[in-house]
Amino acid sequence: MKNKLLFSLGLVAANVMFSTGASAAAKDLANGAVTILDCTLLAEDVRISPSNNVLVAYNCGGTAKAIQVATCHTDGRTAERTVQTPCDDDDTTTAIPACTDPLATQVTSGASIFTARSNGGKVQPAAFANGTVCDAASVKSKIPDLNI
Repeated sequence: MKNKLLFSLGLVAANVMFSTGASAAAKDLANGAVTILDCTLLAEDVRISPSNNVLVAYNCGGTAKAIQVATCHTDGRTAERTVQTPCDDDDTTTAIPACTDPLATQVTSGASIFTARSNGGKVQPAAFANGTVCDAASVKSKIPDLNI
């Protein structure tokens, strides 16, 4: 499942054509299709086929000229666990704290939601919030405004 998820995220990033685009609210990936009408950053329409029970949301455009994707699995792990705190050394990403050495950890419970950006090149966990469930609203909430 993880390979399919990473492949799907890679498809979105690989089809990016950097041009202007209007910022829009995060959208559910209901039927798997993202068209160039939905996202002017794409060179062509793409179809993302997530595994069963994987929810996907995306946002496209904004001044960041990026596509951002968030995913989670409805049957994924929710038990209390110690995890590395999401971090990013990119100065333009102010919503995520800078990384430390050694990496900071935290105890959390709830769904693991992962995000990826076409202009960042990595998949990472979204900020953790105890009690988060894997539903459409939670997935969309992990995609910040792209006007950064």
